[in-house]
Amino acid sequence: MAVYFIITIISMIMAKCAINIRHLPKLHTTYKIFCIASFLPFFIISAIRYNVGTDYWFIYEKYFYYINEGTDKFTEEGFNILNRIAYFVYADPAVMFAIVSLIIYVFVFLAIYDQSNHICFSILIFFISAIFFNSMNQIRQAIAMSIFLYASKYIYQRRKLPYFLWIAFALTMHTSALFYIPVYFMYGFKAKLKYHLYAFFGCLLGFPILKKIIILVISNSKYSWYLGSIFDENNFYLLGFLFAVGTLVLCYFYYYYGHRENDLRYNLMLNMKFIGLIALLFSSVIPQSDRVYYCFNFVEILIIPEVILSEKKPTRRIVLYMIIVSVYLIKLFYDVYVNGWYYVVPYQTLFSR
Repeated sequence: MAVYFIITIISMIMAKCAINIRHLPKLHTTYKIFCIASFLPFFIISAIRYNVGTDYWFIYEKYFYYINEGTDKFTEEGFNILNRIAYFVYADPAVMFAIVSLIIYVFVFLAIYDQSNHICFSILIFFISAIFFNSMNQIRQAIAMSIFLYASKYIYQRRKLPYFLWIAFALTMHTSALFYIPVYFMYGFKAKLKYHLYAFFGCLLGFPILKKIIILVISNSKYSWYLGSIFDENNFYLLGFLFAVGTLVLCYFYYYYGHRENDLRYNLMLNMKFIGLIALLFSSVIPQSDRVYYCFNFVEILIIPEVILSEKKPTRRIVLYMIIVSVYLIKLFYDVYVNGWYYVVPYQTLFSR
């Protein structure tokens, strides 16, 4: 685990150096160098990993050969093409993992530098929220999510064409990018607490009926094979759900206390977190619905720093920093060491093969 803390600290130091000279036109090249230096630690650690991540061998290493032998492939043709390009470069799945890592973290860091008002803290949240670890597991979905995070700036600029072109590209990597199509039209809707409470308790009351409707929809889609498979199990994680509720409540508190009601960007991210929570609620009965949660909760990288900045009193802000970091770290360690998730420890490289 130490290696992950080291790269996060290095990345944050390089980001801080970049921030310090960001406003100096004569040092623009140096600024870019520091930006790249803050991206490299995460990219390198992910690119040179070996058998790290639950899907590393079970899915992606095997499919690398299946795709290029013509025996099997993914439904998303863009990812199949990416595998063929990697195979053309060198017939080793390590090349594919390196290319995937490059794509994911380029988009994540571009989004952070473009959109975060607290770059260093966004990088820290990227790690302690386990979003980084998820990106080494569900790599096709991670590509789609990172592309969305980058493209979300076009939502705020109200530029449909570039946004939907990027989402179309994301769709060639993972079908979950479909969830990002309506997000463009959600912009401008206020995150009204009372409506969210109505929706939440409505889902609780209508749970039995909604469950049947959703299962009926799934059974008539290409994902029907999930039903009755090894993936069709109760994935409800009470601690994770309570944690998601807690972070949402925190975001709501600073929505009002920090006077963010007219901040349409904050409203959109808050609405997305709420939709993610509803998806997490249904993870007890709908297979893999926690993946929908990840799709919408990816904005955590940007909204949690906004929460920090909404606290104007320095002393309270320090306390808020400490609480957020401590709680996130406790959950991270619990998930990695107690639940045994992500399969990221012990870390090993290609050179240990």
